[in-house]
Amino acid sequence: MLRIALVLCLLMMLLTDASALAAGSPRLDGVWQFHVAGSDPAQPPAADSSGWHAVDVPGLLSQQHGQPISGWYRLRFDWNASQHPEPLALAIDQLRHTDETWLNGQVIGGEGRFEPPWTFRATNPQAAMRVYPIPAGLLQAQDNVLHIRTSTGFGPAWGALFPGGAGIVGGDLRIGPQEQLAAAQRQAWLRTGIADAVFITLGIVDLLLILLLLRRSQQLFPEFKWLFITSLLMLMGSAGHDIFYLTGIEIHANFLMALAMLGVPPGIALYFHAQYRNVPAHLLAGLGVIWAVASLLLLWPGVGNATKTLAWYLYSSIAALSLLYALYCAILGVRQRRIAAWPQLLAVAAYILSIRTQWLPDVFFGHRNVQIGSLFYRYALLYAYIARLQQMQVDYRALSRRVVKIADDIHAGMARELHDGIGQTLASAKLQTQLAGQSKADGKLDGIRRELDHAIVALRRMLSGLHPVQLDQRGLAVAIHDEAQHLQALHNSLTIDTAIDEHVVLDKETEAQLFRIFQESVHNAIRHGKARHIDVSLKQASGRIIFCIRDDGNGFDSNAPDSPQAKRGMGLVSLRERAALMDAQIGIDSLPGEGAEVVITLPVVASPRK
Repeated sequence: MLRIALVLCLLMMLLTDASALAAGSPRLDGVWQFHVAGSDPAQPPAADSSGWHAVDVPGLLSQQHGQPISGWYRLRFDWNASQHPEPLALAIDQLRHTDETWLNGQVIGGEGRFEPPWTFRATNPQAAMRVYPIPAGLLQAQDNVLHIRTSTGFGPAWGALFPGGAGIVGGDLRIGPQEQLAAAQRQAWLRTGIADAVFITLGIVDLLLILLLLRRSQQLFPEFKWLFITSLLMLMGSAGHDIFYLTGIEIHANFLMALAMLGVPPGIALYFHAQYRNVPAHLLAGLGVIWAVASLLLLWPGVGNATKTLAWYLYSSIAALSLLYALYCAILGVRQRRIAAWPQLLAVAAYILSIRTQWLPDVFFGHRNVQIGSLFYRYALLYAYIARLQQMQVDYRALSRRVVKIADDIHAGMARELHDGIGQTLASAKLQTQLAGQSKADGKLDGIRRELDHAIVALRRMLSGLHPVQLDQRGLAVAIHDEAQHLQALHNSLTIDTAIDEHVVLDKETEAQLFRIFQESVHNAIRHGKARHIDVSLKQASGRIIFCIRDDGNGFDSNAPDSPQAKRGMGLVSLRERAALMDAQIGIDSLPGEGAEVVITLPVVASPRK
């Protein structure tokens, strides 16, 4: 209930008209221009400079490679002194980051701090309203010139804007009575503080929920440690700058923002990689090294600006690859009909859209696009997590019933085998012994030996069904080959072809799980699919191990999990559970009349088999 109330409060504030300025104050209209800062950024460029170009106000400033990280707005306007008596003030509704405001060649105010390129120290306002008193007699009846210097980003590289953009991003500019505009500023600051407090509270609640859920299921869902890390970075980078600035709390917010920008895209990629594991380990390690070097170069103060610019482009490439990979995995999850795949896809798409702020209605959302996008991302993935947890509880209940049934079947089978097989053989041996004792014929002893040999063979076969001795002694390839030969002997019309690469290195636990998956899959193919031919292969390619069982049986609709074939015996749940125990990815593909295919994909095991 608390989260719902906070979200409703936040929506009401965002849906309310963003402009806090009094409607009675004259609005400054005209053609707005912008000029990037020149060799002397502390002075407005000359009026006849060719560098001025028209821009939209409100709107985000663009940035190109090689441009300085600050620039100047300019607006010419006339003023009717009879409209309002002095003292007057200039109000700027939503200006993002640092500013220095000049009127007719005189500085009348400024907020925030200007810093050298690639510096991450200041706590600057995100979009706090400005109100600057106008000295008496400064306004002219005609041709007043307003200059506003502002920051555009961290450094002279394309794309190095502040997250959410920079410039005059919302509302408008007005001149009016100083007292009236100061009251409007206090109201705007109060609303900004409340909105930031709501974002911070929702972010903290999100982190606490992740921690609480991770304590219960970290082994089952290792990807959610990356959700916690990215959620923490998003909270650090996108919430609270205004409230901290307005209250005078120095937290080096630009540094936290830089850490969030550097860490969030790889964190999102690792979240999805923990689920899909479809990137070779050596490639992932190489990209990680490039990202770490680029991040260190960007944050280290003593590195030159040219090197930092190159490091920014390296980081940008890694960030773009990370987000594209996450989007690819999310789409793949939807195609594979994974549980809660749609919320994951919506989460990634919303976050990518929010960081590309120019695609969104900037006047409506102000500077909070990234805040909204990151909050949506975190809570959508939490929803996906809860959905997966609920489905796993259902699967576990079904699996528990399956395990109990299997145990009962094994006990019954052992009883029948002992009674009808070994028991009868030993009884016959006893009878032969009695006859040998009565007749004292050595030929009877040969019969005893044969019966005892049969008993030993039957005992070994029964024990092999419980745990294949070949698996411990000679490895997975031999165990699968022997089991295939045994099944073919039992079913005359069945052929099983095995292509097992004996050079693939597996640990004993993985071999045992793969062997049981082979047994379960072949059993399903024979019993339910009436298969006549089964292909089994194990190979290593591109840093992954691929284990495949394909049959020509009746098949079923693998895309319909509620079908009777998919539910029968809960064998598919058992396969998925064994794959999860190996931290592997499983694919089950089947159509009615077209057989079935089970593919297990897992990373290469570094440790040798013992």
